[in-house]
Amino acid sequence: MGFDLGLIYYVETNIIAIVMAIVLLIQQRRSSSKNETSQIMLNIMIVFMIIFSLSDIFAYISRGNSYVGVQISNIVYFLMMCAGSFTWFLFISVKMGYSKSVLKLLLYTSAPMALLTVAIVLNPIHGFFFTVDSSNLYSRGSGLIITWIVEWGYMIAATAMNIVAATKEKRSYKRSEYIGYIFFVLPLLLSAMLQMLFYGTTTIQIGFMFAIFMVFVIRQSHQAQKDGLTGLNNKNAFLNYRDTFVNKNREYPLTFFVMDADDFKSINDKYGHLKGDQALKDIANALEASVRQATNRHLALYRYAGDEFVIIGSNMNQDDIASLSGFIVENINKANECNKEKGEEYHLALSIGTSTMPCSNENEFDQLLKNADENMYSNKATKHHRGRSRA
Repeated sequence: MGFDLGLIYYVETNIIAIVMAIVLLIQQRRSSSKNETSQIMLNIMIVFMIIFSLSDIFAYISRGNSYVGVQISNIVYFLMMCAGSFTWFLFISVKMGYSKSVLKLLLYTSAPMALLTVAIVLNPIHGFFFTVDSSNLYSRGSGLIITWIVEWGYMIAATAMNIVAATKEKRSYKRSEYIGYIFFVLPLLLSAMLQMLFYGTTTIQIGFMFAIFMVFVIRQSHQAQKDGLTGLNNKNAFLNYRDTFVNKNREYPLTFFVMDADDFKSINDKYGHLKGDQALKDIANALEASVRQATNRHLALYRYAGDEFVIIGSNMNQDDIASLSGFIVENINKANECNKEKGEEYHLALSIGTSTMPCSNENEFDQLLKNADENMYSNKATKHHRGRSRA
């Protein structure tokens, strides 16, 4: 009795995709963002791909054996492909901020998906998308191109929205994340072309799972080095910067700005921790705006710890330092004015310490941070002594 190499190929290919999907689902359950709408959509898309792979296995087993099996498995196959594409479109729409309401988004964009779903379910009646002959063998129908148009229509729309969002996004950490999502379509396009050109092969599920894996890696990388509250680079990213700098093994001047919120504990104590979190976001937004305004483009901004922030700049002269300090004060004042208009009672103020010196190794890097930190606390002590609270 010979082995059915086709069955082995189909089972192995789909099992690989299913295992990848299950591993991702398990990993994402541990994620801090597991309850985010975008994360839930990503998980739903993974579940669709598991069902897709199972239907592909069942379709091969049913081929030549069961008319009902071939019909049902291929109906599920096409439905899951369309659902996966549509869910990616929803993921990008929510992730890029195009829609705050998932229900409204579904209402406005689901018509092609809904109509195609009904048409696919009714395929045994009209045979427009595929047919099953008297030998229980599947054949592509003339309407198959409609499924491709709808699926790739959602993919192209999502990619276009992604590109626009990445172009408009001023925050570098968000822009880098958005750019990563643009490449989602590439493994899908390659696997789809292979499957269309070489009839009888099954590659789409591998392409889809590889694309989702890329998204997972991007999100994990983003979360590992981004502060969950403010979206700024976190201390891990700061330490990575230091390691990368040290490994370059060359000396050039760095400037550190160390900033600490004045009387931040009193905001938490008086107005509650939710207001304290909002105050930290306000400070982060003001610092981001300041970095964007600066003429020196070699700047990196971090939430170092608690209410302490750090900006690192390279080859900054005294005019650059004074200019950036001025922007920081100006944007903090703007944040206070905006909060006052909104009826917020807390007041933002920063103590700033700067230090510049040539660095070539880890000790000098750490010493520069220490110097800036000491200057910041000196600035804070001076303001406290004078009874001031404004940066």
